[in-house]
Amino acid sequence: MRDKRLASWGGLLVAGAAMLAFLTACDEVPLTATTGSVLFISANPTAIPAINGVSTITVTGFKRPEDGGGPLSDGTQIFLTSNVGVIEQRVEMTNGVAYGYLRGDGRAGLATVEARSGAGIAATLEGEERVLIGNAQGINILVTANPATVGPPDFTSNIVATVFDNSNNPLSDVPLIFSTNAGALASQGSILRTNQLGQASDRLTLENEQSATVTVTSGTISGSTTVARGNVNNPIVSSVFPSSGAPGQTLNVTITGLNFLPGASVSFEQGIAINSVNFISSTQLVVNITIDENARIETQGRTVTVTNPDGSSGSLTDAFLIITPGAAPPPQITSLNPNQTSARAPTPDTITINGQFFQNGAVVGFSPNQISVTSTTFLSSTQIRITILVQPAPGGPAAGSQFDVTVINPDGGTDTSIDAFTTN
Repeated sequence: MRDKRLASWGGLLVAGAAMLAFLTACDEVPLTATTGSVLFISANPTAIPAINGVSTITVTGFKRPEDGGGPLSDGTQIFLTSNVGVIEQRVEMTNGVAYGYLRGDGRAGLATVEARSGAGIAATLEGEERVLIGNAQGINILVTANPATVGPPDFTSNIVATVFDNSNNPLSDVPLIFSTNAGALASQGSILRTNQLGQASDRLTLENEQSATVTVTSGTISGSTTVARGNVNNPIVSSVFPSSGAPGQTLNVTITGLNFLPGASVSFEQGIAINSVNFISSTQLVVNITIDENARIETQGRTVTVTNPDGSSGSLTDAFLIITPGAAPPPQITSLNPNQTSARAPTPDTITINGQFFQNGAVVGFSPNQISVTSTTFLSSTQIRITILVQPAPGGPAAGSQFDVTVINPDGGTDTSIDAFTTN
């Protein structure tokens, strides 16, 4: 009899433990709004910075009249989502109100925020009620490719995205995603962030594709550029150095370009004899020439043509000029250091222009004229140092704008380097 009583008590204890476990499990089930409840949602402020910006999302809820009306019960769970920025996934109501915080994570765009609780019970910030993150209408992404036409040996291009606002101020620490419709990107779709100059870069490689469009996005804002594959069958002549000589002169001329083949021949047009062509690489030839003593002095440069053994050819017009014997050759710009801005007015930038045949008293100009040259220092025939001021916003050049640089010697000799300088 005693054994039966013990067994009965044991069964009650087991049942009680099971009930306690059931009640505990029930307590862990999130409390959500009942059928027919209504939610309302609002945001304050409705515009926040893309970085460290915060907007308070307020959700209020009411029961249906059949359930007595009034605010939803304390502890009612509200689930929040947003397409831009980051937000808490779940908040609780107190006195019928719950608060969540939408934070900018660097991406710009219009945030559509949704609040849910229970089956089919939702409220959404949409249309004009959405939260503007990062002043989306005032953020720009400029995408450039260097070079825009790729060739051997690696068929790669450096893609640079510059992020700036409508006042031309660069935006740092902005997350960007580079994508392409062809070829391969070094980033492989990972998130890149802009530096202090507002720039992030990626590397595109074309394999067998003829072109690719690279798109850079941050939230709902994007920019793009196109990279094309050059004609690898024809040589490309990009520069000739030096680019002038006098009648009777014999000199070595370096030709730079693409797709040169061993055995290539070179022409400087009538009156200039080709003594030898030394193949250095697929991108460089060194040609020894002699200019006829009776060659006519010209103001228009001659066309230099490279012809490969397979018959393909490429030319550069206005590439070599015959000058008056004894006359100083025109200046030749080879590079700028640095070749982009680090500051805007009133802070000056100091630039060194490298080249040859510079004369004391040479002047330097930028086109378009949004960059002012405040001082020019002649260092040598191969270097000029200048101080510049870049026009500030508004009215100043956008980040990523390219400028031609011109050097004019006192005797009138001139050289212009196209797209040699970039503003940040």
